[in-house]
Amino acid sequence: RRSSDLKMQKFLAAPQVPPLLPIHTSAENTTENTTGLLQWTGNTLDLVELIYGLDEMGCINNGETSLKELSAALYEFFGIKTKECYRYYSAIKLRKNTSRTYFLDKMLAKLNEKIRHDEEMERMRR
Repeated sequence: RRSSDLKMQKFLAAPQVPPLLPIHTSAENTTENTTGLLQWTGNTLDLVELIYGLDEMGCINNGETSLKELSAALYEFFGIKTKECYRYYSAIKLRKNTSRTYFLDKMLAKLNEKIRHDEEMERMRR
């Protein structure tokens, strides 16, 4: 067998997803997750950007879920105690930059940077 086939077999045999464990963060995080294992440790405004982005993409329940249902579900999932989705969205709309989606823009840049880095590492291994 070729070396790459053996490497792929080893890769596929190894566990790929670590078990979910509670995340304990510093006291500066004001949310307390009592319902699940994952805790949102960014700020709530960033989560609201993500919620509105998911809603606009229509990628949850084929876009049939209302924004109110989506935000409530994600707030509960991440242990967020607020119900102020629309107030946070108003704050996002008031931003003065050309792009008002600071969190989503940063996420996009970081993901593209990771992809470029991973591709470079793959090229170096060849």
